[in-house]
Amino acid sequence: MLLITVSLACYYFIGYRRFFLSDRTGEKYITIWTSSNNRCYVIPGKYYSPFKPSEDYIETLNHRNYFGIVWASDDSEKINLSIYNQYQIFGLDEGFKIYEDNETMLSNYGITRKINSSQGEEESKLLSDSIKREINYEYIDLNRFYGIKVFSW
Repeated sequence: MLLITVSLACYYFIGYRRFFLSDRTGEKYITIWTSSNNRCYVIPGKYYSPFKPSEDYIETLNHRNYFGIVWASDDSEKINLSIYNQYQIFGLDEGFKIYEDNETMLSNYGITRKINSSQGEEESKLLSDSIKREINYEYIDLNRFYGIKVFSW
């Protein structure tokens, strides 16, 4: 019995990793829970249960996946999230706004803008560091063996 318990505990701690991300104030949190079966759960708040949530979460993939997060800078509870890969929403509350791509979210918040290049094509340009610092923006790379990597501006 002890061997089974230890085996299950090892499987859980090796196969499932949780990361708690917060805004700059430390008042708003999300849990990013990655698993060894290429499933990732994005859950509002800090989620500690060893079982998958029954509602109020997003399910997506670990492999080749990236998130962009803009934590709303006003007093609202809104968290803006762009997900690179396919995803499903399971009863997510209204505190989240999901964007299909990072570019749209960044242009909505003025972090990037479209410019016309000399070839007549549109390209994105990141605006100045001072604007990026005013917007609480993070870019999360899930495509890591050891965990996630968070890029903050």
